[in-house]
Amino acid sequence: MLGMAKILLTLAVIQLTAWLLPAWPEFKGIPNYLPLHVFLETISIVVSMMVFAVGWNTNRQKVSGNIILLASVFFSVGILDFSHTVSYGGMPDFISPNDSEKHLNFWLSARLFASVVLLVVAIRPWMPSISTATRYLTFGSLLAVTLMINWVVIYHQDALPDTFIPGQGLTAFKKNFEYLLIIINIFTAAILWAKMRQPQPFNVPLLFGAVSTLAMSEFYFTLYTTMTGSYNVLGHAYKVIAYLFIYRAIVVEVIEEPYALLEQAKEKFSRIFDAITDGVELVSMDGHIVDMNRADYERMGYTKAEVAGMPIGRFSTPENAAKVLERIEQIAKSGHATFETARICKDASIIPLEVNSRVVEIDGQKVLLGISRDITERKRQEAMRAELAAIVESSSDAIIGKTLDGIITSWNKSAEAIYGYSAAEIVGKPITILAHPAHHAEIDEFLKKIRNGAAVVNYETERIRKDGSQIQIALTLSPIKDASGNIIGVSTIARDITEKKRLEDEVRQASIYNRSLIEASLDPLVTISPEGKITDVNEGSIKATGVRREELIGTDFSNYFTEPEKARAGYLQVLSRGYVTDYPLTIRHRDGKLTDVLYNASVYKNGEGKVLGVFAAARDVTEQKAAQEELRRYKDHLEEVVQMRTADLVLARNAAEAANRAKSVFLANMSHELRTPLNAILGFSNLMRKDALLRHEQREDLDIINRSGEHLLTLINDVLEMAKIEAGRVELENSPIDLGSLVRDVTDMMHVRAQEKGLRLLVDQSSEFPRYIKGDAARLRQVMINLIGNAVKFTEQGGITLRLGVITNTTQHLLIEVEDTGVGIKPEDQKKLFEPFMQLGESAMQKGTGLGLTITRQYVQLMGGTISFESTPGKGSVFQVELPLEKLEAHDVAMPESMPMREVVSLAPDQPEYRILIVEDQLENQLLLTQLMKSVGFQVKVAENGARAVEMFQSWQPHLIWMDRRMPVMDGMEATRRIRKLPGGKSVKIVAVTASAFKEQREEMLDSGMDDFVRKPYRFNEIYECMTKQLGVKYIYADAATPEPSNEVTLTPEMLEVLPPDLRRELRAALESLEGERISAAIQQVPAYDAKLHNVLHHLAENYNYPAILQALQASPGTNT
Repeated sequence: MLGMAKILLTLAVIQLTAWLLPAWPEFKGIPNYLPLHVFLETISIVVSMMVFAVGWNTNRQKVSGNIILLASVFFSVGILDFSHTVSYGGMPDFISPNDSEKHLNFWLSARLFASVVLLVVAIRPWMPSISTATRYLTFGSLLAVTLMINWVVIYHQDALPDTFIPGQGLTAFKKNFEYLLIIINIFTAAILWAKMRQPQPFNVPLLFGAVSTLAMSEFYFTLYTTMTGSYNVLGHAYKVIAYLFIYRAIVVEVIEEPYALLEQAKEKFSRIFDAITDGVELVSMDGHIVDMNRADYERMGYTKAEVAGMPIGRFSTPENAAKVLERIEQIAKSGHATFETARICKDASIIPLEVNSRVVEIDGQKVLLGISRDITERKRQEAMRAELAAIVESSSDAIIGKTLDGIITSWNKSAEAIYGYSAAEIVGKPITILAHPAHHAEIDEFLKKIRNGAAVVNYETERIRKDGSQIQIALTLSPIKDASGNIIGVSTIARDITEKKRLEDEVRQASIYNRSLIEASLDPLVTISPEGKITDVNEGSIKATGVRREELIGTDFSNYFTEPEKARAGYLQVLSRGYVTDYPLTIRHRDGKLTDVLYNASVYKNGEGKVLGVFAAARDVTEQKAAQEELRRYKDHLEEVVQMRTADLVLARNAAEAANRAKSVFLANMSHELRTPLNAILGFSNLMRKDALLRHEQREDLDIINRSGEHLLTLINDVLEMAKIEAGRVELENSPIDLGSLVRDVTDMMHVRAQEKGLRLLVDQSSEFPRYIKGDAARLRQVMINLIGNAVKFTEQGGITLRLGVITNTTQHLLIEVEDTGVGIKPEDQKKLFEPFMQLGESAMQKGTGLGLTITRQYVQLMGGTISFESTPGKGSVFQVELPLEKLEAHDVAMPESMPMREVVSLAPDQPEYRILIVEDQLENQLLLTQLMKSVGFQVKVAENGARAVEMFQSWQPHLIWMDRRMPVMDGMEATRRIRKLPGGKSVKIVAVTASAFKEQREEMLDSGMDDFVRKPYRFNEIYECMTKQLGVKYIYADAATPEPSNEVTLTPEMLEVLPPDLRRELRAALESLEGERISAAIQQVPAYDAKLHNVLHHLAENYNYPAILQALQASPGTNT
């Protein structure tokens, strides 16, 4: 209302001035009116444009649409006032000739615009801001109307009513128009007056002043009779004042009041900013401090001026300072971040802070707003909590938190170990879950004591573990209080004293037991005090002295010996040394009988180490002394016997060493003598199979030779391997193994054998079974093959299961388990299962050497493992192998790529003419190797011994020499050494061809200068691949997809249905017994039923293809009944 009073006072002054001015003589007629008119109108135009400029340029503020309306209208009013001014008489013509009608029409148009818009503003609500489109639409519409008025007044003035008649004054139209404007303004003033009595969002008093002044202005324009009259001047002056009121209202609304509010907001923000207890800082995107509140800079010991504009990194620790710009970039990308940092104070102390930072925009610039909180106390509490948690978790006692109702709230690791429950299982459960119902009342009593503020200390009771077992525990319970001292829970410390109680009971039992032993002992036993007085004796002491127990206790122990001083000296020796052994004394019985004894005595102490007394035991050696003389007589005799036995043992040792050497020589000879002819048998049979002109029957004969040779080689290898094991000449490899590939190879091979017998072979592999390990792949493969092969061999129905896993005890072990549903092993055979050359029972399935399981056990033991088995006759067996496990990662394993076996046809083109020298004394092996070399295109020469090989090397200079080890005249190793010394001898490749089974012999060959070795009997591909390895030879291979000519005979179950069931059963029994004559006798009965079937069966039996016949018999109806 104070603003309204000022407006009314201003209007009163203006009105008083208006009344007084016409009385002034000079004011009645102004001789030079035009400049005054131009001056007053120019002020009006300028104020109008200022109203427009201030009101229109509020596009960044959310101002009322009425502001935009006033600004737009007064832009039009300014244009019309300008047209009115330049159209005034005496001014240069404005487009068309100037006269009073022209400038008055512009005048009335401007006044009408102003009055109507002020009425609209008074009537319309002070509505919120309008859209940009509405703003420009309003401005454009008003501007178009303004231009149209200019066009009408300038070019069509005759169409408008007259407003002024010279000599007469204003026309009725002019006066009525002015009266209309007065009425509009008075109506507007009345509306604004009413609004002034209510809270308004706009400066209504200034608008009221403007409208009231306009009404007075229009009133004076109705009074003048000449253009230069004083009332005309007053009307113009009042109009200027009205415009100034409007300008003032807009300035107050869009500039002064917002600025004042802004200043208030800044002041309020500043106070709040500095009142915040957390640190608040504004940091530019380049890391400089824009602003910082009082809490922030004062806790670092600085003033606001000292921190302003400084890099934020200056107040950070070195490790955090290096990350400032990187962290700003991260926050700029994400928009916000919360992190922990540390600030360095002015006094060099460091404050840990938690900062919540986000990107904000201030004055069009992006800055980081960071709110930081001093977390020194939190860090201290966290450290205390961590330390307390570590203490709780590391305690060997169970530490349990509970509510006052007995609900468990916390549970440490020792509690898990003692009770068997994990924290996840037990937290939230009642404590009674750990006690027998008989102890529930006890728990209630404990909780009652805690509620009353009392504690329970070291109470021994029983509790129940998760597995149902009972344990003895000692409980200490105390109340948990909050900061106000209120009891809010229970802290329980439980110690497992089960073992302690057991030990106490054992000590008690041991004490009783020891006392019983002492009393039962025939030897004198006595305890003596540190002063030498007897404190306890047994029955043996009473008998030895003839004195009653009551008389002995409390007396000096030395009184009962023939030499008391010696007895006391021995006692003092016990006290000083802690013990004596075999101390000789003689006890005197009350009746005079003497007993020679040896005393053994030691001190016994309490828990603090204080000596409580001496325990002594006497052993009667009276008879021993008598026997000592007899023993001395035997002494000399025994020494003579020992000398004789020592001589015999030396002879036996020498004989054993000679036998061992002979055994090694025998094994080396056997290896050579067995493998050498076998090499020729297998080699020539394979060469013959390459002949495309062979008949089918001939090819089958060669297959039989090959299968028999391979079987013989297996038997020889088993025998030689067992001999190597017994001689201690087996060395294990320790290299990376792809266990997955190894298992797959073994099971693929064994699947075929199992399917031939109609058996299942299942693999049960644990997820923990490793892929890569370190070990001896060949021995591990042989162990698995032997165990699965035996299972297939002794199983007729059902199947075999291979289980693979890992067992973890103190260390991890590989578990291999083979279970079958076979015949099982009889109890009397189980004891000798692993003995060499043992074939259990009298089964027709006995085949092989009987060394498979023996070798398997030896391999397992060499690898540091164990093998065990369980077997039930008629149900099957389970063999279990555990081996130490050394896992590898995939990147530690470089496994060789396996190449498919392909037949070499010839040398590849564009290669040197390789010269190959074969050094071999055995004709058959010369021929075999020569044919192998020549068949693919090598130039070959043969030397029959080492000496001849040296000569031929000098004359022929071969690229590669195949060197036999054992030859007459000169062996292969000596020949190699001599060749290496000759010109060119260092570059030639020399490969040993040996039948040796021993690694050290192969090492001797390599040490002599040989580059590699191939073991007899060899496969052709081994020879060719060795040459590729040594010389880089390339070959042309036969197409692997080309099938070998075959006239294979097929036997189906339907073909066997013509035979009677009895004959089919007899044939099956004969096949299972592997008795050749019985099989032939059964097949000889077949022609009577089907001659073609007889030929098929005869062909399969002649080729030992028994599995094919058995499979057909098993699938044929009636055979199994």
